Amino acid sequence: SLPPLNAVLAQRLIRRTRVSRLLDAFRDSPPADSQAVIDVLVRISDMVCELPEIEELDINPLFASPDGVLAVDARIRVSRPPATQGRYEHVAIAPYPRHLIQREVMADGMELVIRPIRPEDAEAERDFVHNLSEQARKFRFMHAMNDLSPAMLARFTHIDYSREMAFVAIAGSGDERKQVGVARYAANPDGKSCEFAVVVSDEMQGRGIGTRLMRA
Repeated sequence: SLPPLNAVLAQRLIRRTRVSRLLDAFRDSPPADSQAVIDVLVRISDMVCELPEIEELDINPLFASPDGVLAVDARIRVSRPPATQGRYEHVAIAPYPRHLIQREVMADGMELVIRPIRPEDAEAERDFVHNLSEQARKFRFMHAMNDLSPAMLARFTHIDYSREMAFVAIAGSGDERKQVGVARYAANPDGKSCEFAVVVSDEMQGRGIGTRLMRA
């Protein structure tokens, strides 16, 4: 896989390797901390995205245990990128724009997190659309439907942030956290205009969430 990686892609990358089974529990041995391995891959991806000077990176060996991961040795080869190279032109697509994450307090005191959507939001996006009223779904998708197809779900949560954007509004915390709105923007070929759509869950309408999403 090419950077940028997210947790979903990193997990798929690990599972495609022959050694992935060694991370699982075996007899009396507990499983390795696979989440720590995923975190390492994502952080390396972030570093590669932000530092185009990195030409080659080698970590060998990387030990994984129930207590985490340990890099025993690492080597990085760097070079000067072309002066004309723009930011993120050295990666396949733009990485997740963390700088766009916002925390909002609505007029009624409700706290929201408004941030770009990510692949890990697939389940929340599916539940959000499923729980919309029939009328709201029809207005949004221009035809009657109950659920997003797997292809639509992948399309809505795996996006190229340099060409389009989707902001989700998240209310609550911990296990009570849920998606209550989404705004999508896609640039037109003229580079000066865009198509957009905003949807807020039926029970949350009239509280200013749509306006905040439009301003994100």
